[in-house]
Amino acid sequence: MGKILVTGATGNVGGALTPLLREAGFTVFARSTKGQRVAGVEGRQVDFLNRKTLPAAFEDIDAALIVTPAHPQMAAMTGNATSASFRFRRTRP
Repeated sequence: MGKILVTGATGNVGGALTPLLREAGFTVFARSTKGQRVAGVEGRQVDFLNRKTLPAAFEDIDAALIVTPAHPQMAAMTGNATSASFRFRRTRP
């Protein structure tokens, strides 16, 4: 299967999907502000408001589930994450 980055892996949506994705055979990585393990999976350090942290988060990732928290800068956070994910987009054969 592929590699998936889940943001919000400890929340309602991401927390429910992370174990299901693992059971389905995907390698799951979780967004983490410090890069630590989250929800039983390896963490990738990401700060949605710091664009410098985004490229490493999406490197070698096949897909991403991007869930941002209710936050005054939610639109900026989502936009930054989405833009970074497109830069690392892979085309499938």
